[in-house]
Amino acid sequence: MTIVEFFDKDAIENIVSTLLCEPERVIFVGSKKSDMERAIEVYKRIAEEGNIQVEFDCRPVNHNDMPAIIRTLSAIVEECGECTFDLTGGEDLYLAAVGAVFHNYPDKVQLHRFNIRNGRLYDCDADGRVEETVRDSISCGELIGAFGGRIVTCEDKPNGTFTWDYTEDFKADIWAMWRICCRNILAWNTQINALDGINEWQQLPPEELNITVNKDLAGEALPYRGKTCAFLYEVLRPLEEQALISNLSMKGDYLSLTFKNEQVKRCLTKAGQILEVLISMLALEQSDDADEPLYDDVMTGVLIDWDGPAETHPTDVENEIDVVLMKGLMPVFVSCKNGFVKTEELYKFNTVADRFGGKYVVKVLIASDLTRFGTEEDLRARAEEMNICLVTGLTDLDERELRRVVQLLYSPNELTQLMESIRKKRGV
Repeated sequence: MTIVEFFDKDAIENIVSTLLCEPERVIFVGSKKSDMERAIEVYKRIAEEGNIQVEFDCRPVNHNDMPAIIRTLSAIVEECGECTFDLTGGEDLYLAAVGAVFHNYPDKVQLHRFNIRNGRLYDCDADGRVEETVRDSISCGELIGAFGGRIVTCEDKPNGTFTWDYTEDFKADIWAMWRICCRNILAWNTQINALDGINEWQQLPPEELNITVNKDLAGEALPYRGKTCAFLYEVLRPLEEQALISNLSMKGDYLSLTFKNEQVKRCLTKAGQILEVLISMLALEQSDDADEPLYDDVMTGVLIDWDGPAETHPTDVENEIDVVLMKGLMPVFVSCKNGFVKTEELYKFNTVADRFGGKYVVKVLIASDLTRFGTEEDLRARAEEMNICLVTGLTDLDERELRRVVQLLYSPNELTQLMESIRKKRGV
């Protein structure tokens, strides 16, 4: 099978047929040969990682010269025999030229188009024949790779993307930690940031679950005397009661505790981690009307290397997206904020999401509670300018409402309506 792709700025449109139909050959048609050749190197790597055997080629042609475009497309048909033209992306004049080629070669040309938002494949020549897709979704890694990036794992570097194991026991732990967090977000963030400081100061390996610290040596890393003493009882004591930590003791300037396991430790040494794993856990539990998973891929704390493989780009530019979801072919990027949100964070999130999600990306910023900071109105206005759906007040939601929020992450309009409905119901 040979597929002709019309080269587009959006990588999803360029590679969708390769990933879903697994053709033997893909020929890109576009105006800039150098751009197509650079993209092909990226797509080759993605195909190899997915064990897809495909040959890539490109044919440059002036996008303003209709006769030249028709000649180029006709030559491809003559060379390859039966071809499928993917009409998902590409400039208008290229797509218009397909009509003339189809008229001249009705028995050799098939036309199809993917709807990225709903993942459907459409038969555009209406003869009832379409290429059978091998699958109907792509992974988070394939998405990032299509745009020239790479997901950095914790095997690559300590702060890389961690693979969480959402066992039933860990799910119960997540709910327990979330409920404690909701009691007092300020206390939670202060205490967890303190534990994070100790963890970094002691440079404990991931498997080490114990912390013992002398306040004088650690500076102000864990202030539990005076004003901040209340945080100890609002956060650490409840965590101990839920068996998330144990051996909690204070003697003089020493405080010691033991984490339940590594995953709990990760949640208790990064203030915003609990919100990220909560959203990811709920996303994994969602199902559609056919009782199939609603989201085809879910990743948490996704560290993205902008430049791809380290061996070819030793100077790394990296950013992290808190949660990345794939619903079929449509990416959903989620930023989770468990405290004060700076306006600069919106711009950074918007830049990374647009760069690695393309024009089909859904952008959602979830904030636990902005009421105490008095920044929600300004933040919401800025978010609307960047087409970011802002969801706030998660600490006030019950479990059913939280699940409904996550169920609608891919649909900003419905999500906004849901939050407005909840606010009206509660008289906010």
